[in-house]
Amino acid sequence: MLCYKHHTVPMIADDTRYPSIKIAEDRIIAVSCSAVSGEPRFTLAGDGSIPLLHYSSDSFLGKMVHLIIDRSGLSDRCDFVYENSVGEALKAACLEGMGVAWLPMVAVEPELRNGQLVRVSSDGTENPISIHLFRSMERSRGEVERFWSYASSLS
Repeated sequence: MLCYKHHTVPMIADDTRYPSIKIAEDRIIAVSCSAVSGEPRFTLAGDGSIPLLHYSSDSFLGKMVHLIIDRSGLSDRCDFVYENSVGEALKAACLEGMGVAWLPMVAVEPELRNGQLVRVSSDGTENPISIHLFRSMERSRGEVERFWSYASSLS
């Protein structure tokens, strides 16, 4: 299984039964669609409300974004306008101008490059995350062992 991991969000999986290998680093960033001027339609600056496009609260990324919002002191300003567990759905809503979404940077790089989305967060309102490959120690076929060995050699 391939998924995100961060030390501030507890994982359900037991490390002894489900070991993991870190295969990449990413970053959760806040983005907004761009206005005609190229500026973001919504920002985190100021003291106005922030229309928030949010992951479901029980998902890993939902918990991560909740921690970022709380740590940044933005909780009271967030107006929850849309919720979805799927990052691509949040990105689509963001592109439609519905609000601000915190998304993995790798998921929005093309839209940032072409100006459809604008990064509205800074270091204090972002978080690094790592991408891990997990496996079960209970199921061990030859193909799994070879793949695990190969993945281990890359990390």
